Amino acid sequence: MGDFEFARSWCLKSLAISEKHGDRHGSAVTHAQIGNLAAKQNSLEDSGRWFIRAIAGFIQTQDRQRVAQGVKNFLLVYQVASPAGKQTLEAAWHEANLGPFPTEPNP
Repeated sequence: MGDFEFARSWCLKSLAISEKHGDRHGSAVTHAQIGNLAAKQNSLEDSGRWFIRAIAGFIQTQDRQRVAQGVKNFLLVYQVASPAGKQTLEAAWHEANLGPFPTEPNP
């Protein structure tokens, strides 16, 4: 508990394995896990960017339930971000071509 760097290093190892084997869904799951870790460390912009990667992966693998959860998590981070952080996250959302910026958890 609380050893975020250790957890993050294991998540990054898992991500590397998923990517090496072409497991897009596994990669998206790991992106979401890293996003959660970053949120717990109050690294809101970093967290939001990881959630964006997760959402993109879940869209590609057609996992609608996890897309909805990813959007919910992203919006939770977005809501507590600073005004500058919100601008950064909105730009990252649009750069990822995820469609209109969400205003509620279910896109």
